[in-house]
Amino acid sequence: MKTLLSLLTIALFLTSCTTNTTEVNPIKISDLDYMEITLTNNKPWIANIETTEGVSNMLTLVQNFSGDYTLLHSSLELEFQTLFMKCSMTGEAHNQLHNYLIPMVAFFENIAKADDEFSASAIAELEIHLRAYSLFFE
Repeated sequence: MKTLLSLLTIALFLTSCTTNTTEVNPIKISDLDYMEITLTNNKPWIANIETTEGVSNMLTLVQNFSGDYTLLHSSLELEFQTLFMKCSMTGEAHNQLHNYLIPMVAFFENIAKADDEFSASAIAELEIHLRAYSLFFE
């Protein structure tokens, strides 16, 4: 475990030294006041791997956006449906996951709008939402 942590630290240090890095602002739960997720003792809920992979896939789609809003919208919808089909979570963690996922529907709808500026704004908001996943789930 210490070796893995050391390797990750070294990798982080090396990648932070390059000149082409883009700085990503950290996200805080207080920045996401539209979400109704409850944590117990400020600890993230345990999510199944398929859910975590689905959110990661959606984040990759958003970060690799090529300008085709229709393609992005349909790709996100497909990944979202796949996430729901593969979800095996139960109990309160499952309930809280739904609280996380439901706002995404509005982002998807806004991406599909005919106004590119409005769609671009929805993509930026969705990226923040997807990056915040790790604040609530592990």
